[in-house]
Amino acid sequence: MRGLQRQLTISHLLVTVVSVLILVVGILGGYAIYLQSDWSARWAGVVAENYAADFADWSSTEGAGAPVNEFVGLEFSPVLETDGLPPELDDWLIIISADGEILGSNFPGRYPVGGHVLDDPPPGLNADVLRRASQGEVVFANIDNRHIGLAPIWDSGDRQEGWVYFHSGGWDNAYRFQQTAWTVIAVSMGMGLIAILLSGVMGYWLARRFGKRLDAIHSASAAFAAGQLDRRVTLSGDDEIAQLGRQFNAMADTIARQMQELQWLAERNAQWAEEAEEWAKLEERNRLGRELHDAVKQQLFGLNLTLGSIRPLLGVDSDLARQRLDEVMIQTQSIQVELDHIIRQLQPPSLQDMGLTAATEALCALWSHQTGVNLSFEAREARPLPFKVEQAAYRIVQEALQNVSKHADASSVEVILSFSRDELRVEIGDDGRGFDASTSIAAAAGLRNMKQRAADLQGSCTVESHPGRGTRVIVIIPLEKTL
Repeated sequence: MRGLQRQLTISHLLVTVVSVLILVVGILGGYAIYLQSDWSARWAGVVAENYAADFADWSSTEGAGAPVNEFVGLEFSPVLETDGLPPELDDWLIIISADGEILGSNFPGRYPVGGHVLDDPPPGLNADVLRRASQGEVVFANIDNRHIGLAPIWDSGDRQEGWVYFHSGGWDNAYRFQQTAWTVIAVSMGMGLIAILLSGVMGYWLARRFGKRLDAIHSASAAFAAGQLDRRVTLSGDDEIAQLGRQFNAMADTIARQMQELQWLAERNAQWAEEAEEWAKLEERNRLGRELHDAVKQQLFGLNLTLGSIRPLLGVDSDLARQRLDEVMIQTQSIQVELDHIIRQLQPPSLQDMGLTAATEALCALWSHQTGVNLSFEAREARPLPFKVEQAAYRIVQEALQNVSKHADASSVEVILSFSRDELRVEIGDDGRGFDASTSIAAAAGLRNMKQRAADLQGSCTVESHPGRGTRVIVIIPLEKTL
């Protein structure tokens, strides 16, 4: 059971590794989705709100009457436009009056004092945002992977004086995700390594414990298979392995009892085999009788009548007697041909060598050549079938063509084999004289033979015919009942 222990240990480790990876991917994926949402910019709204409160305090105390850019310089003393950094890498701070005039900014070159903020609006700022902010709302949003916030400025009398616009700089979402990803990966690697070590130890211990118990069942089953039928398993507990041991013991007891019954069953099977052989012989005789009925019996009856008519002619009309003898010879040759034809039908070699489709096509071609009747053959989605099905279908086509040649006086015949997943459909149609199907089937041995062959395979045989309108035989053999 060493292989099982190794597999259990490895599977335990793989589950732990996959779980850690799923956790890391889930955390990073959730954080990435969060960064793309506006909620990740909430902090920018809080920063703008803090700047707005600081500006209100500054303007009411030491900054009263001073240029607003002095407040901006105090807040952004290390971040000036003259630092040489592109504006998109710096944080933006713009102080806006209630009518949209720029009171101060840390980028006076682009947003000069006295200009209107909507003349060159910074990212995320438009008339609708100003309208929302004018109602006292702190607005925040995620724009181009950076965060913006807009907060109202209130004076001591709770009157709105303007807004503070804040735009995050170099700390864009990609940079935040990268920093967080490295932190999560580093922490996960450390914690994952500890988890993998613990998982490996626990997996090996569990696999070893299970392996010993399964070894006991394996040894007992090997001994039982070697002939030690009294071998049993002793396992404590009530888990699945203990239940498996008890099931093994119950199975061994059952087999021991069944071994005593096998000898009796073998004797009975031998008796049943003899009976089945007798039934098979009887069925074969019945089937042979059906084959011979139409082809030979009636011709022998005619031959007997012809022979009986010759005796009175002897010495009276020798010419007529010789004519009748010629007829007897012709009838005898016909009976010989029929018998040879039936013998070949009883075990058609072409059916086993060629299969149903090719053998039936060859049969139809030979029949058309012999009778001079035009015959069309078609096989739809042909495939191999069990021999008993192919043999029954082949014999049914033979029987139907024989009936056509004897009784139909047809000028054209069609034979169709349709193969599907659930059934084999055989259709033989002619344009001959037809008959009353409701009254003639019971008296026709050939039609009864076809019905019997289909019924032996739990199938059906339907005959559609009307006087002067031809005949169609439809045979359906269900394949799921014969496979």
